[in-house]
Amino acid sequence: MIALDNAGTRALSLITAQNGADVFVSFSDYTTATEVYARGVPTLTTVASATTTSICATPASGVIRDVDYVNIKNTFAGSHSITVQITSGAGGPFVLRTIALLTNESLEYTHGTGWTAMDANGNRKEVTASVFASITDSGLTSGRVVIAGTAGLLGDDADLTFSVNTLTAHTLTVSTGALNAQAGTFATTLGVTGASTQARINASGVITTTGTLPDHAASRTSMDHTTGFGRLFTNGPNATTNDGFQILSYRSDGSNFINLAEWNAAGGLTLPGTLTVTAGNILRGSATQDIGAFGSEWRTGYFGTSVGIIGTVSGTGVLAVGNGTAPTAQTDTVGFYSTDIAAGHTEPSFFCEGTQVLATGQADSASSVRVKMRINGTEVTLLAI
Repeated sequence: MIALDNAGTRALSLITAQNGADVFVSFSDYTTATEVYARGVPTLTTVASATTTSICATPASGVIRDVDYVNIKNTFAGSHSITVQITSGAGGPFVLRTIALLTNESLEYTHGTGWTAMDANGNRKEVTASVFASITDSGLTSGRVVIAGTAGLLGDDADLTFSVNTLTAHTLTVSTGALNAQAGTFATTLGVTGASTQARINASGVITTTGTLPDHAASRTSMDHTTGFGRLFTNGPNATTNDGFQILSYRSDGSNFINLAEWNAAGGLTLPGTLTVTAGNILRGSATQDIGAFGSEWRTGYFGTSVGIIGTVSGTGVLAVGNGTAPTAQTDTVGFYSTDIAAGHTEPSFFCEGTQVLATGQADSASSVRVKMRINGTEVTLLAI
């Protein structure tokens, strides 16, 4: 208890920094001569200014006043700093407690529990301005990310975990801004919902996926260039026919696109525009595969510099064909390849279907020009008159 005696003229007082507080004090008086306790009349005090107010007076001579309950309620509209102290003629004052209370919060004292701060709902206020080396919450699970739940209650979820340097989430939603990753992988699927400018995957390095990167349309993959060159995305193939695979380049605002290439099972790969190879080679898949047939686009086009098929090329606007192995049969086509006559000497070689391409008995003359070439495995000399 808080004991006040007459010899030291001790009393209980309250210092208020604002103009609002209601105080209730309960006590008992012990008369030393008769050794009798008498219940005192509780005091009720209203403080209406920033001042020092007595809230429990000094007892009479020969009496010890035991204060067993104090309640101080802040009625000021805002934070209010109050100080409870003991005044004494023998010195002091002696501060018992200083605290800041919000509107309708209370400071309470009982001889059993001491001083306690209560919020406006009557709940005990916990420490909010201390530093702890560690805090243990028995309601949390190791490895999970701590989140604030209803009314600020701490909690966690099995779908949001963290280990060493890896954050694992069931679903990650970025409503505004960007999702940036220095390096790492998405274990299953990264989903992006929205139009081209609202839902983008930006990468300054490499995007590697073993699953899918779906755009706002089904079976579509999108990679957005961050410097304004638009987007490169692919429409997924038809599940049955493997048709419908496209590579499209979108404008950065999503208003238009260019079809760069498309694939279908019947026609193979189609390039609507021009294929430019600035370095390296165009290679067939393996030694057992044909290079393939070039359609009208090849025949009516041109080579900007030079093209080498197997062989080495120099000059400009040249189609170079390297030495080949003579075919044994040809169907509705003419094979063209190069053959060595001798070291450092080549001749053009043809292989045609049938035998009528060769004719004998032609007359030679002084003005004729002889041109050697190999046709169907036989080296012949062509006469040009």
